[in-house]
Amino acid sequence: MFRIVQSFNNNAALVEDDQHAKWIVIGKGIGFGLKKGDVVNQQAIQNCYRAVDQEDFEVMRTIDPKVVKLTNEILTFISKQLHQEVTGNDYASLADHLAFALQRAKEKIDFDDTSTRWEVAQLYPKEFKLAQELLPRIEHAFQVRLPKSEAVFLTYHFVNTEDASSLQDTIYLTKLIQKLINIVQFRYKVQLDPKSFNYSRFVTHLRLFLIRHMKGTQEHVHPLDEAFVTLTKTKYQRAFEVAESMVHYLQSETQWQISDSEKVYLALHLMRLMQDKQQQ
Repeated sequence: MFRIVQSFNNNAALVEDDQHAKWIVIGKGIGFGLKKGDVVNQQAIQNCYRAVDQEDFEVMRTIDPKVVKLTNEILTFISKQLHQEVTGNDYASLADHLAFALQRAKEKIDFDDTSTRWEVAQLYPKEFKLAQELLPRIEHAFQVRLPKSEAVFLTYHFVNTEDASSLQDTIYLTKLIQKLINIVQFRYKVQLDPKSFNYSRFVTHLRLFLIRHMKGTQEHVHPLDEAFVTLTKTKYQRAFEVAESMVHYLQSETQWQISDSEKVYLALHLMRLMQDKQQQ
């Protein structure tokens, strides 16, 4: 059973369940005429998202009901496509972004950056493709013309949903990954194919590796036996040297402490990445 904590508008409300957990619920007319403590009609709920931050609630109170409806449709679609759970933080963040994007479109303000769009399309092809598919739906709903750069911003939000990161973290993460890819290409003297399976697998590993350090959970990485670390350094010298170059950049950029075990993992992923080019 859900009880009203705060009604944002007729179609969205903050509620509390029997265990006192808070949720953002969406549904046509769901908040109409209800006061704090009133029981919500369960059949009227289209979607609900676990509430996270107080800031989310403040954002939701200012959002146009049409934006609320569209945000719900987009996140329902995205959660199915990416097989990810959506939180109230994801909901409020995207709703706030859409409201601002529509305002910018009406005022013809564009933050387009062709190079950034290319990088994002290569690093997050699945999320970028979904963003491009959704742009026409947003334009049709609000009768506006959105700039191409909007696909980049939507992609960041979709990546946030998968990684449970902030938008700022995702943008920073993207820059780090692109720099690391550039180091690999420079050291191996190759142009990597962003459409290849090995490239996609390598980028996924880098994302997880960087997220662990950004969230301080790298201690869960199992330390390798020193003999195996030494063997890898000797047998796969080139891959290990490139991994060390990547780590040197990260440590100078972030001051993270990165173990030899993690360098070995990077080296092994580099070897798989370069298999087709026989550059190990």
